[in-house]
Amino acid sequence: MAFLVWTLLVWSGRVRNAFADATLDGSGRAGPLLLAAAFVVPALVLAGLTVGEWRRGSGPGSWSSRLLVALVAWTVVVWVVRGADIAFAGDHDPAFVAVHLVLAVVSIGLGVLAVRGDRCSSRSSP
Repeated sequence: MAFLVWTLLVWSGRVRNAFADATLDGSGRAGPLLLAAAFVVPALVLAGLTVGEWRRGSGPGSWSSRLLVALVAWTVVVWVVRGADIAFAGDHDPAFVAVHLVLAVVSIGLGVLAVRGDRCSSRSSP
């Protein structure tokens, strides 16, 4: 659940920033919003599945496990690409680069831990 909460915090922050950025117009805002939605929507669906499984007292179902792996894989791909772009291809302040690299490392780390925990839970469930 920590990975899901973190993902929602990070990407809802991106939504807020996209709307607050006066340099973005309607079409320029679409890209950041679509990317954020590609994280927020699956994270919300997965959170709902997880809460439902907890209420039933069951372990992770195959759909939630597959969705988790897909979301973590997507997280890794996006943060590796964005992290490299932010760190090496832009004219960003060092503080901006540092913040985004921390976001990337925490996101990927929590994702890996979530998949490992899910696999352990799946093995111990009846």
